[in-house]
Amino acid sequence: RYNGVSLGHIFSNVGLLKSVVPVQIKTKSSPPPSIPQYPLSKEAIKGITSVINSLIEWGIIIPCKSEYNTPILPVKKPKRGPDGKHLYRFVQDLRAVNNHFIKRHSIVSNINTIISSIPSTATYLTVVELCSAFFSIPIHENFRQIFAFTWKGSQYSWSQQPQGYVESPSLFEQILSQDTDNITFKNSKLIKYVDDLLLASTDTETCQEDSKHLLLELYKRGHKISKDKVQWCLPKVEYLGFILTAGARYISPKRIENIQNLRAPTTKKQLRAILGATGFCRQWIPCYGEITKPLIALTKDSVPEPLKLEPEHLSALLDLKKTYNRILAKRLQEVITRVIQYDQAGFIPGMQGWFNIRKTIHIIDHINKKTDKNHMIISIDAEKAFDKIQHTFLLKTLESIGIEGPFLKIINNIYLKPSANIICNGDKLEAFQ
Repeated sequence: RYNGVSLGHIFSNVGLLKSVVPVQIKTKSSPPPSIPQYPLSKEAIKGITSVINSLIEWGIIIPCKSEYNTPILPVKKPKRGPDGKHLYRFVQDLRAVNNHFIKRHSIVSNINTIISSIPSTATYLTVVELCSAFFSIPIHENFRQIFAFTWKGSQYSWSQQPQGYVESPSLFEQILSQDTDNITFKNSKLIKYVDDLLLASTDTETCQEDSKHLLLELYKRGHKISKDKVQWCLPKVEYLGFILTAGARYISPKRIENIQNLRAPTTKKQLRAILGATGFCRQWIPCYGEITKPLIALTKDSVPEPLKLEPEHLSALLDLKKTYNRILAKRLQEVITRVIQYDQAGFIPGMQGWFNIRKTIHIIDHINKKTDKNHMIISIDAEKAFDKIQHTFLLKTLESIGIEGPFLKIINNIYLKPSANIICNGDKLEAFQ
């Protein structure tokens, strides 16, 4: 509870925004799109029945009779349910009606501008994602029939904005700005991108207080929050594909991995997905526009499919992958001197982390082939034995027992300033000591 209000009510499925005038839509003079519903599998019908029934119960889906009609398309989710069966997402194919609208000017914030606006003084962060945000915007009753679809022989439509409506992101961002611009905080800054909110605070107490205040104000205005996706008052969070900490921001490893695993595109849709994923992080990529120029040229309507990738296109894709590899390598460079002890001695050229493990596996395999299985493996790190004493003491001791000349110089060079390079994803890091 906060200020006498139970914040538990904000964690539910779908809200209804209280400050919004129901959406009105302008359409073209062309005939209304009327696309019949194609057959669905029994499994798909079963998978979305409970979702549709819930939306009908909440009054979000309503019966109608309309000259419009677009098909629904149940999409299989990656994860299965607790019973092991496939789960489905209810999707309506609104491409035809989206082309029938006269669209308003789209206003959606630039992600790079948003990330750069996070205060460097912020040490604790809260991230909230608004639940079914687009569903929470009411549609004027005169325009609901535009989104009609067929389900089990009857037509239904939406009383609130459906997912897939082309103007949803822009409209919602404008509404959210109106709802939150007048909220005052103790010492925090609110960052917004469509339905993703970040509260940046200077300390943990301020973050706790201002985060509760934010939830209360959102609740008053009819917004709902995805409870499972809340990151509450943490020094490190993930927001819009970036890892954020005090005074630092990184591309999330998952996003980099997705880009590194991208295959050469054969369609414009695949290519646009690549450009979208890499462009999301363009502030980290020098000359991004120049690198991607030949790829962007392939997205023009005049270019036939399947795409024919010339050397310049393959080179651009390779440059993008190399750049992301370099980002990971530089990240390792920043911490390498902290994860390797400063007086660690034994650097072996070409050494990789799995070598010792592989050697042990070979030995175990060899023992298993022998009739006598009574063996013991003892692994001794000879270099670390020397690390038990100070290097200066080691050199003085060698001098005191008469070891001098070239041999002592070799020992001195090894232990005085040991340095090494590490190769990460094919990129050689700067030498460190």
